[in-house]
Amino acid sequence: MGRTVVVLGGGISGLAASYHLSRAPCPPKVVLVEGSERLGGWIRSVRGPDGAVFELGPRGIRPAGVLGARTLLMVSELGLDSEVLPVRGDHAAAQNRFLYVGGTLHALPSGIRGLLRPSPPFSKPLFWAGLKELTTPRGKDPDETVHSFAQRRLGPEVTPPRSPQIPPLLNQLQIPILKPSTRASSVSSENALFSSYPVAPPNSVLGVNAFISFPSFCNSGTAFQPNPTPPLFSAKPGQWKLVQLIPWPLNPSLTLKVASLAMDSLCRGVFAGNSRELSIRSCFPSLFQAEQTHRSILLGLLLGAGRGPQPDSALIRQARAERWSQWSLRGGLETLPQALNTHLTSRGVSVLRGQPVCGLSLEAEGCWKVSLGDSNLEADHIISAIPASVLSKLLPAEAAPLARALSTITAVSVAVVNLQYRGARLPVQGFGHLVPSSEDPGILGIVYDSVAFPEQDGSPPGLRVTVMLGGSWLRTLEARGSVLSQELFQKEAEKAAATQLGLKEPPSHCLVHLHKNCIPQYTLGHWQKLESATQFLAAQKLPLTLAGASYEGVAVNDCIESGRQAAARVLGTEPNS
Repeated sequence: MGRTVVVLGGGISGLAASYHLSRAPCPPKVVLVEGSERLGGWIRSVRGPDGAVFELGPRGIRPAGVLGARTLLMVSELGLDSEVLPVRGDHAAAQNRFLYVGGTLHALPSGIRGLLRPSPPFSKPLFWAGLKELTTPRGKDPDETVHSFAQRRLGPEVTPPRSPQIPPLLNQLQIPILKPSTRASSVSSENALFSSYPVAPPNSVLGVNAFISFPSFCNSGTAFQPNPTPPLFSAKPGQWKLVQLIPWPLNPSLTLKVASLAMDSLCRGVFAGNSRELSIRSCFPSLFQAEQTHRSILLGLLLGAGRGPQPDSALIRQARAERWSQWSLRGGLETLPQALNTHLTSRGVSVLRGQPVCGLSLEAEGCWKVSLGDSNLEADHIISAIPASVLSKLLPAEAAPLARALSTITAVSVAVVNLQYRGARLPVQGFGHLVPSSEDPGILGIVYDSVAFPEQDGSPPGLRVTVMLGGSWLRTLEARGSVLSQELFQKEAEKAAATQLGLKEPPSHCLVHLHKNCIPQYTLGHWQKLESATQFLAAQKLPLTLAGASYEGVAVNDCIESGRQAAARVLGTEPNS
């Protein structure tokens, strides 16, 4: 008889694991067990009375990278291509993101021009932070908090160079930088930010025909005015010029608050967490690896780690050609788990809903007994896609060390308030804005749903925004035993929409949902917990594989990938193929 694999959890990770198990050449018997009556986990889409779509959880998926491409490939395999709603690269929702600081919305810098001049709320051009980052030594600690990492690499205060000296790292690596032509009438030797010197074409770490281009500047009042620049990455061999930095009289008392504003807001927007507690190694592994491999996060991200095999489909090629920043589905993202469920049942997967697992025990034959209350299942292998803390309470005594490690992986709660307004307009067009903890400890950010996906606005169309609440404010309320009522969350959300977006009229429709313990917190040393769990499973040869948001990524793509890799390990195939 073939093996039986029981998958615990019918969220997107468990569905993805079941999907890849069922498509194996010789698939095992697969039983998917979900404790609630619905599948999809935190992915949930609700239609309003006018047909508008409201996302109670994730509202868009990024197509970038290998993981993004693999998700799009699965979408194509499920026959959902015609349902995809893309946000193309030239769309306002792809280009514009904001921070709410000092009672005002500030556009985040984008492109070379945005990096080379002051962009409030940052009091200095972010270029200087990048320059400091290029010359900062590699960190020696195996892990550190996101805040500490940002402070160390970008600095709480960044001042321009005091002497016309090439940054040591740039000189050492001989990175060619082509200086664009400038108009003599607009740039003089006294105020030029850059001057150039012809050199022989160096052996560039970026490749023979690659270069970094920074525009020259003239000083026009209080603003920096960039002159026209040539397109990036298009120089010919023999035309290299090396840029040398000239001092620029910026006020050294001004502070570049990258750590306290940008990284704080990013951690709140992605993890609803505290940047002073979250781990850089686990929350943003690409930044950590970039520093470890290339000594600089900027160089590491620019050079990359090399591209492996990329999945391919017509939808993936379209996403790359049109530079999608994200995508959704016409009926909402819950269409994806619904399609997965249909596919699984067509392939003979047993999907059990409303069957919470009460306990797990190991039988003498080395297989599992899964207790479901009034019934039991036997399994040769278990894939757990339920939260780590939940699994820790189900494990038998023989797995006590594993249970202890998993019990320390905690999660935070987030309140999601969907608001719809009739006849209202946003003051800006973009994806949305984040709110640093120094501005408002309760409001994490507001997403402008109607900008990205107007097709979901209903008929007649109404303006849709989603207010996210959580962080230390919600944790404090929980610790005090305060009543976390829908009225409280709606009041705070409407107040934020009125104050931050000028939406002062009462909403025509409102949905309030509190998602308890929905986002795992990868705090300092999270990687050691995972290492301990992996070592225990290997040493004890337990037929158990871990998947889901508790471990290596909370985004939809990360969860789908964790399910795919879990299935590959069970099947004995190469996870990275």
